Amino acid sequence: MAYFGNNSITAWGQYNDNNNDLRDNRNISSVTNHATGQLTFNFSNNFSNDDYCVVTSTAGVNGQNAVMVNPATQYSGIAYNSSYQTTSGLRVTVNDRGGTTRDSALVCAMFIGDFTV
Repeated sequence: MAYFGNNSITAWGQYNDNNNDLRDNRNISSVTNHATGQLTFNFSNNFSNDDYCVVTSTAGVNGQNAVMVNPATQYSGIAYNSSYQTTSGLRVTVNDRGGTTRDSALVCAMFIGDFTV
């Protein structure tokens, strides 16, 4: 039996950035594709604050090693910017270790926090 509620995995999604396909999810209404490797996961239900936890992962990109997803980052780099983590969504950047943004066939994100009641 799955547990859903506050302080659980309240939202998650698996997204293919190569063809803009939100494959499966819970509480993700859509994914906005801003540009190469620049995405926003939009929530179906807002969090009660922007202090939720996020865990992200990505598959490798052809010809690239050490590709990573950086949550709440500047879209022009990897410096943290809290304005990209809101109660209604989270913007992420997929980039290689050199900082170049990349599209990935598999971008996963889990969000843990409290919903607005």
